[in-house]
Amino acid sequence: MRHMIIFTRVVETGSITAAARELGVGKSVVSQHLRALEEALGVLLLKRSTRQQLLTPMGIEFFERCKKISELVDEAWDMARISQVEPKGMVKISSPHALIEPVISPAVGHLVSIYSELVPTILPMTAAWTYLKRPLILRFMSVSYHQVSTDKEG
Repeated sequence: MRHMIIFTRVVETGSITAAARELGVGKSVVSQHLRALEEALGVLLLKRSTRQQLLTPMGIEFFERCKKISELVDEAWDMARISQVEPKGMVKISSPHALIEPVISPAVGHLVSIYSELVPTILPMTAAWTYLKRPLILRFMSVSYHQVSTDKEG
């Protein structure tokens, strides 16, 4: 796969030197990849001289397919990066009933306006649950209140 991507960059940039610069590797590394690719395929893809490089008929055909693969690989990488950056999915939030309307709902609304893939569910806490989980609730309320007050200032 790496050989194919390097081959594609060489063709797109017009030279081994430009491809090496774009990829952040040495010219010899790019040349070695091209040689290895041609040896593995058993066909000449590029006619190279000191002044120019020309694609062979098979090189043209192979380049078109490699270009499609390279675009798919770029899309896959971008999709994976975006999925790591943007939160999505179901989120359950438990809160004392008294804080849902004045604090939790506006904060969740703001969050959903930024991250449209979030699906929040706000659950009011019962008195028994509140008593059992008191330290956790106090920490949660402190963080939520801090974020809401920061958003109102900005």
